[in-house]
Amino acid sequence: MRAVLLALLLAAWPAPTQKTIEGCSAAACTRNGAIEVCKCVPVDGERRPGLVIDGPASRHLEWDARSFLGDVSDFVVQTVQLDDGPPELIVASRAAESNGMMVRDWEVAIVDGASDGVMHLLAQDWGPDWVSADKTLLCTEWAQDGSHVAFTGREYRYESGRLEATDEPVRRRLFDSKFEVERLAAINTSADRALKPRSFLSKHTKVGVDYPAEGLRDALVKGVSRDEPWLELHLQAKAGLETISGSLESKAPLRLGDSKKKRLFPLGYAPEDAETWLLGRRVQVSGRQVWLN
Repeated sequence: MRAVLLALLLAAWPAPTQKTIEGCSAAACTRNGAIEVCKCVPVDGERRPGLVIDGPASRHLEWDARSFLGDVSDFVVQTVQLDDGPPELIVASRAAESNGMMVRDWEVAIVDGASDGVMHLLAQDWGPDWVSADKTLLCTEWAQDGSHVAFTGREYRYESGRLEATDEPVRRRLFDSKFEVERLAAINTSADRALKPRSFLSKHTKVGVDYPAEGLRDALVKGVSRDEPWLELHLQAKAGLETISGSLESKAPLRLGDSKKKRLFPLGYAPEDAETWLLGRRVQVSGRQVWLN
């Protein structure tokens, strides 16, 4: 029954359609009841493309979102109750697509149903089946596993505007000829560019944990700022002050990790309350990895 109800929720939002909006050179929107979600490329070239949510009682939210080759219809909206409060709104927007393997970067935002706070993360080869029947979230990426590249998935629960790692192991599936055929078939049949991450990782996987990189050093989080939607951490260590940016445009973006769970958080992870959550915490740092004790 839970799976049926979840499927009904995920099917509730229609595909975005083109719309003329003042100030946008291109825009597409989808509507569910009184709530409308739009992606806009501004006429003003100095401004970044973005996503906008409008609803009743003057509800209005917006944030920057990359536009791949000027496309504005390449986003998916879900309504899912992820915690004990009102349902959350999930907006996944395609941000980039690589040559060769055609890896798709998706900027995912979860709008809290109670507070309207927005949590951001990045997922690669994202798809609507990332939500399980138990309402856990499978966040995926491509990463090196020894000398091979592997599709990697980590399971989290959404609680109070942040992600909490579950006890499920990290799953890794090596990219081989069989996986290539399966993935290409999904790409060729995908109408909205979303894929099937949970299906991909349901077989032929290795399980394990995340280990910190070598050379950990102690540091203190002295400041937290934002380069929307990414975080920037300002750390005090023995060598002095250091700033690590979560921007995915940098060669080595910030990567947060949970030491107790031995679990990395998703790329681009930025909960709405990141400042109060992180400020003043003692952490361990190696390269761009920042592990929370």
